[in-house]
Amino acid sequence: AGVRVRAPMMRIHTVAAGGGSILHYEAGRFRVGPDSAGANPGPAAYRRGGPLAVTDANVMLGKLQPDFFPSIFGPGQDAPLDAQAVRAKFAALAAGIGDGRPPEAVAEGFVTIAVENMA
Repeated sequence: AGVRVRAPMMRIHTVAAGGGSILHYEAGRFRVGPDSAGANPGPAAYRRGGPLAVTDANVMLGKLQPDFFPSIFGPGQDAPLDAQAVRAKFAALAAGIGDGRPPEAVAEGFVTIAVENMA
């Protein structure tokens, strides 16, 4: 006790960028996280009324394919990921942005931001 030790250390900066990181569009800007949908309600694809999250952007882009996931989602934990709900929410968001950008481009923009946050 009371002994100071000087040793080189790495400065580590953490980033919250998991699949549950919530997607935001505010004042003309896309933002990812740092808030999270968590496991419950989870992303919109989880069928529990959750917000759009990074997982949903990857579903929208076909990077996550519901056919390859078990049917453990929804209130009864017996349904597949809901790609239709994801498409509908991204379509509504794209329409709200109003610059003619297709829903897939909106999803790609969010994935790009999530990746940049981690780089």
